[in-house]
Amino acid sequence: ETVGARRRQVTICPHVPNEQIEWKTKQRSAVMPYGLLLQILPDVGKTNPPAPPAQTQVQAPAPPPPPSEEPTGKGKTREITCPNCSQVHVLDDSNFKDGNFITWACKACKTVFKQFNCPHCSGVNIWKDSDYKEGRVYNCSHKNCRKKFQQINCPHCTGTILWSDVDYKQGKLFTCPYENCKKTFQQVNCPHCHGSNTWNNGTYKEGRINTCAYSNCKKTFQQVNCPHCARSIVWKDTNYTLGTPAVCPYEDCKKTFTINPQ
Repeated sequence: ETVGARRRQVTICPHVPNEQIEWKTKQRSAVMPYGLLLQILPDVGKTNPPAPPAQTQVQAPAPPPPPSEEPTGKGKTREITCPNCSQVHVLDDSNFKDGNFITWACKACKTVFKQFNCPHCSGVNIWKDSDYKEGRVYNCSHKNCRKKFQQINCPHCTGTILWSDVDYKQGKLFTCPYENCKKTFQQVNCPHCHGSNTWNNGTYKEGRINTCAYSNCKKTFQQVNCPHCARSIVWKDTNYTLGTPAVCPYEDCKKTFTINPQ
């Protein structure tokens, strides 16, 4: 059936009249083989007005990401907030065991943060990874508690060791309390960066000049424990001379002592 047939008034194109298509077909029939798809051109003077420019679509703000962690059990849950991006994490309550110090990886901002339950009120305390320093005395962040505690990880078994009465003595030889470890170590916080320095083999000597192990610090310091009150005393500028008298700086002690070279 040819395009120009009048026997059946079939609409060839809903946008261009049949007469116009028939005329163009006659004009091109001498050079175009039968069956090729024709290009329909508008008549001069009858062109449609140009389409308006497309508008730039303004996207609505994306909704906040869903919690990074989904509870797996049917028991109680707790929420913790990433201190880096404020992403809320919903976790099983079983993850929040007193005495367990946990490092979490936030799926939203790809950073890590630390979480610890206060040994006094069991409230969740959170630090950015670089903010928390093992061995330092911390106050619980909850207003109804504010009690102090200390915590370090055994350098041998990485088990969490907690002092709820903050009576840990830096520099003293300490035995890991876990039955499957029971190894000894010493630990001192650098007075410059507060990083935890540990000696696994018990070779740390009080009063000796030590260099901080952290690559972003590497500063020197001296540390001793007062033989009277047992509290830690540090010299950031390493100006203490072993074998000479020193005065304990704590107001409730102020006693004189001498640390001899070992």
